[in-house]
Amino acid sequence: MSEIIKDKENEAELSNEELEEQLKNLPVMAELMEEAEEYEEDEDEEEEEELLDEDYTREDGEEESLDELLKRINNRESITEKAGSFTIATDIGKKDYRDFFYYNTLMKSNVFLAIYILIPFLLSYLFTGLGGTFDLVNFIIYAVVFVLLEAGLIIFMTELKIKKIDKAMPDTMKVTRTVYKFVSDGIVHTKNGETTKAFYKDIVLFRTTKQKVILYFANKKAMVIHIDDIEKVMTFDEFKTFIKEKAY
Repeated sequence: MSEIIKDKENEAELSNEELEEQLKNLPVMAELMEEAEEYEEDEDEEEEEELLDEDYTREDGEEESLDELLKRINNRESITEKAGSFTIATDIGKKDYRDFFYYNTLMKSNVFLAIYILIPFLLSYLFTGLGGTFDLVNFIIYAVVFVLLEAGLIIFMTELKIKKIDKAMPDTMKVTRTVYKFVSDGIVHTKNGETTKAFYKDIVLFRTTKQKVILYFANKKAMVIHIDDIEKVMTFDEFKTFIKEKAY
């Protein structure tokens, strides 16, 4: 009996390393450990394959910079998830198109506005000053006449354009909910069931009126958004800063 007790005590005194070595020698345990090692190796290979298969091309087709690529690898996030997104819904109709066309003609460019102002006075001078004697009264009269003619021409051309659009695409001129979703690299525009996307990098002008924001793009397209609808989502200053940071 005493020998058996001594043997048990000796077994209890075995170090952890010795116990593990003995366990390894057991056929069943050895097989389990080998399977565990193989599983860990397979898992590591799968993770490496996932990294190799991951797409590091931006949505616009351009290759990412090294900083952008490393950021995506480290964070495991898409560009959209990192940047976040928000949506602004606004009602656009015939009145908004009319306001846009007049603004686009007169106020889009300060250079063109100056030309529109100068043209009537230059024409008036040609009619009154080139004869050798300058008559101020006639100059003013002719200037007023040319201003009225110019204004009439602008109104006629703008209304004609609106009429043509209204006839060709009547649904476009109806007051319709237009949804702008601002994502990482651009604006997804949805109206009348049609969806298009414009990229921030293509924004060339950011213009504002008392009630609207107008974004002009390089492809000669424009987006009109009511400031009141912007302020339902964020302050106008925040929106302005967001667009300028993305576009410039």
